[in-house]
Formats: sequence, C-alpha cells, structure tokens
Amino acid sequence: MNEPFDLDRLLSSAADDFRPTPDTIRLEGLIMRRGHRRRMLVVAGAAASVVLLGSVALAHRVDDSRERLGPAHNEDVIGSTSTTEKVREPLTTKPKVTEPTEPKVTEPKSTAPKPTEPKPTEPTEPKPTEPEWKFKAYQTYGECSEIPPYDIFYGETKPGAKVVIESEWSERMEVYADESGHWEVQVFFPESPIGQEIKVWVVSMEQTYKFWFIHTEAI
Repeated sequence: MNEPFDLDRLLSSAADDFRPTPDTIRLEGLIMRRGHRRRMLVVAGAAASVVLLGSVALAHRVDDSRERLGPAHNEDVIGSTSTTEKVREPLTTKPKVTEPTEPKVTEPKSTAPKPTEPKPTEPTEPKPTEPEWKFKAYQTYGECSEIPPYDIFYGETKPGAKVVIESEWSERMEVYADESGHWEVQVFFPESPIGQEIKVWVVSMEQTYKFWFIHTEAI
C-alpha cells in the first residue's frame, strides 16, 4: 500500500534535526529520499496490479476452455450426473453375405499366323521387239564400157522401205525392200561422158550413200 505524504512528520523531523546553522544540503537530501521512496511504492503497486489482472485472465481462459469440451466429453459428464436419460445403444447392422462368383474361363487366342496360299501368276509372254534396221548400200562395178553403161546397186534396209537412186546422168530410180529387208537395182547411164567420174546418190530411211561411176572406153 502507498503511504500518504505526512507533512507534519516531515516538519517534526526537520525540527528535531534543526541546528543553529541551517544545513540546506541535508534538508534537500532528506526531501529527495522521501520522494524516491514514494515513487518506488507507486511502481511496486502498479506491478502488483498487472500481475493480479494477468492471473484473473488466465483463470477465466482455463474455465472457458473447460466449458468448450467436445460432444464426447459432454456426454460423459451428462451421463454421470443425470439418471433420468437413457443411454442409447448403437444400432448394429448385419453385413451382407456376398456369394463368391466363379471366374469366367477365357480361351487363349491363337497367335499363329494363318497360312496364305500363293496366288498363281500367269506367265507373261515377252513382247516381240523389232530389230533395229540400218540402211546399207553397196556398188557392184564402179565402171562400165558397155553401151549403154550401167552399174548394179544393192543393200539392206527396213522391210518395205523405199530406196531412191539419183544421178545427173541417169534417170531417178525407186525400189522397195522385200520382206527380209533386201533390195537391188540396175541403173543405166546412157549419156554419161567417157572417162569422167560421175556422182551417184543412194537414199533410204533419211540416210545417204555417195558413190562414183566411170564410163570407160570400149576396147
């Protein structure tokens, strides 16, 4: 508890300690000690009040937590204090009996490959390929002294192809190759000069052969 400030006591104490010569330093120290003691009492009282309030709050919190217990705890308390309420027995449910089911037998699938019959393939006849025909021309004599002079030309070409023989000193001659591609023709040069070479052209399948012919003097 805080002690009240007693001015009379302070004055009586000051009177007892009075000296003919006033001691101001001692008087100030006395007043300071009294004030310091008062302040210490005030601080101690405030601390005690704080501790008291904390204890009350803690006790209230503990009581509140006890009141908030779960349903199971409340049922135990009610069952122990009340005799009028009946205790409910839990309902018992019988489990259903399930009959075992037999597993279905599955036949294993065969993974063996099915035999496949080979398809008959008809033989294909080879297509006949036509031979490549080349034009060929030849000269028999190259010179002649008979009257009228002549020469014989022959050769090979495509069957049925036309062969043309031309010269400045002869008529234009045309002949066709037979089934085997062979051809032959006799060409006359009645007005050809004696001893002079003359040109002869033989043409077939866009190919040309050039020959020389000489009309020689008769012996």
